[in-house]
Amino acid sequence: MSIIIKPPVSGGGGGGAVDSVNGQTGVVVLTTNNITAGNNADRQYWTSTLQTSLDAKALQSDLTTLDSRVDTAESDIDTLQSDLTALDGRVDTAESDIDSLQANRLYSNSFYVNDGVNDIQAVHDDASFGQGDVIFVSSGSYGGSTLSLTKSNFSILPPPTGIGSICELAGGRGLTISGVDCTRVRIRSLQIEGNTLINGTLGRHYFKSVYFLGTTTINNGTSNFITFEDCEFSGAITIASNVSATIYFNRCSFGGVAISSSLVNPLQCILADCSGINASQTNLVGLVFAGRTAFANNVVSQYTSNSKYVYNLITGATTSFSGSYSELRDQPTIPSAYTDEQARDSAGTALANGVHTGISFSNDDGNDRINATVSLSSFDTDDLSEGTTNLYFTNSRADARITAQKGENNGICELDANGLVPTNHLPPLAITDVHVVANATERLALVAQEGDVAIQQDDSSSWIYDGTTWVQFGVGGAVTSVNGQTGTVSLLTTDINEGTNLYYTTTRFDDRLATKTTDNLSEGSTNQYFTTTRARSAFSAGTGISISSGQISSTITQYTDSNAKSAAVVNSMAGSQTDQAPSVSSVKAYYTAGTGISISSGQISASLASFSIDALSDVDTSTTLPTSGQALAWSSGTSKWIPTTISGSGGADITWLSDVIANNTVLTLSASNSMALVKNGSSAWTVYLPTISGKNGKIIRIKRLGSGLVTIAVNSSDTTKFIDASGTTSVAMGVQYSTFDLVANETDGAWYLL
Repeated sequence: MSIIIKPPVSGGGGGGAVDSVNGQTGVVVLTTNNITAGNNADRQYWTSTLQTSLDAKALQSDLTTLDSRVDTAESDIDTLQSDLTALDGRVDTAESDIDSLQANRLYSNSFYVNDGVNDIQAVHDDASFGQGDVIFVSSGSYGGSTLSLTKSNFSILPPPTGIGSICELAGGRGLTISGVDCTRVRIRSLQIEGNTLINGTLGRHYFKSVYFLGTTTINNGTSNFITFEDCEFSGAITIASNVSATIYFNRCSFGGVAISSSLVNPLQCILADCSGINASQTNLVGLVFAGRTAFANNVVSQYTSNSKYVYNLITGATTSFSGSYSELRDQPTIPSAYTDEQARDSAGTALANGVHTGISFSNDDGNDRINATVSLSSFDTDDLSEGTTNLYFTNSRADARITAQKGENNGICELDANGLVPTNHLPPLAITDVHVVANATERLALVAQEGDVAIQQDDSSSWIYDGTTWVQFGVGGAVTSVNGQTGTVSLLTTDINEGTNLYYTTTRFDDRLATKTTDNLSEGSTNQYFTTTRARSAFSAGTGISISSGQISSTITQYTDSNAKSAAVVNSMAGSQTDQAPSVSSVKAYYTAGTGISISSGQISASLASFSIDALSDVDTSTTLPTSGQALAWSSGTSKWIPTTISGSGGADITWLSDVIANNTVLTLSASNSMALVKNGSSAWTVYLPTISGKNGKIIRIKRLGSGLVTIAVNSSDTTKFIDASGTTSVAMGVQYSTFDLVANETDGAWYLL
């Protein structure tokens, strides 16, 4: 049962209601005649007196505007003066720019490629390479057609790998190096997504830290040598039988890719300290495995001599090798004495590298344990079968549970046909619902209970429901609306109709003002009327400005680019500024000759006559003064050309050695430069250089006459000597009738190929 508190049916006032508006009650409608003007100056009714006041204000505004225009004119004059100052500053800037241009220098032998700006192919095609030119390439992805390199003696240098950058031929773009005269192409830190082809070049190519994602093919008689160092291969490698070049793979990773070699000469392809060689293939003719080379089946071989390979690095067992790769297959076997540490490391590596779902392993070698980490991120409830106790949610299970709980204690309360809670589910209440409705129709449509209150907006009436019908209360003569508004009323002039007292309008103001002139307003002593005499007297001529008979003129030349350029010329002879272009003679006189430079009649010439060869950065003739008959020779110790005694003159002083007619011949070297002819026929021969002691600066020339391979090796007694690079003790003459010149550098302990 509800407890109802009913308000009195009549009474008026109270409760925030309005009793009357300007003496009116009920439905109130106000005009300007019912509202007296207040004291607020901005809210006065329109009168003739107010019009006159507004006329005066308008004239005063005109005088203020005229005064502002005079101020603007004065400001314009100041601006012109400022422009002159700014122009002077620009002349100073132009002088500085000229000095900066004189300080700039261009660098030779360097070319630049930037991602999104230009391409390696375009720079290669446009460049005319000399010796040691470099194409510097920014990091980025360079797509397009196959990069075709046909020129010689240049390097492609992207940023080094391993520092967060990558430079790649992207989108399957490949690389081709071709041309019968192409030689000495050097590439570093480049990822090649497409196929790579080295096609019939003169070789001497060098690849450093290059990642070959596609296939790699070397064919068509490529000669001399090709070096791959610290490179990775993800595609098959093919070396054709017509390749005469010696191919070096140093510290390269092959990842088990297929290597197909048809080379006919032994020792022609050398793999040193490499990994991932496919141990299941047999077509590896001509390949030699130097250093420790790891195969994809975890077999390791070590090159020890021309005829021995160590298969078991623990026992040191050796076997002979004739060149057939089948002799290396399945070697070595894992030693029986396998330690716990080795077993843990092997198991840890196998687990870590395995393919797992929801679990990962890591080998904690320091603590002798294998750690496992479980993750459920790759699973969902579909991967977990339902149990008997904790069941999965289903719509049918939820619907059945809800139905069972309807109307039950601590259960769920259902709603009646009107969407309300049945009264049998409600406790006794002392709460009255208040409904705000637009009109009587909405009030009568309410689903109400005894004690509910309805406020009807159309007439501001209040009603209470007695359980059977609605009963009105709270009327008694109160104001029900004001100018059509109810509730909290806030009136604007737009809500009040105009009576005798007229509202202000722009049209009424304009009509009244049109009847007035300045004659209706006396001139004051401060804000005076405009006159021509007064206006002219307010101006005075300044720099570059003249006033005559009211006419303002300026002698300042209008700014243009042409005028600015003319003004930005400096007369260097006088050391002052001028607005005139300099004469040809003054420009010529601006420049003075420095060391090695002469100027005559405006012609600038350079001469090296005042310089010595020691002025070159890579030449040192000061530390050791040259003597008669000496020549400059390269010293790797100082990285400079230094005076060196060399017998003979230019190669004309050649002593012919006895023809080499036997394998393993040790060459001699006379006091002068010498030449030997190797008559090896179709046999593969080795010739040995003389001992390097006492041969500093001497040149020996060796020419291969036969069709068989000739290998040049250091003398057997020079155990620490090398050819070109440390550790290189031999070099192959792969082409018949080729000639090798080697110069001895006793300081470095090396024979250098010329």
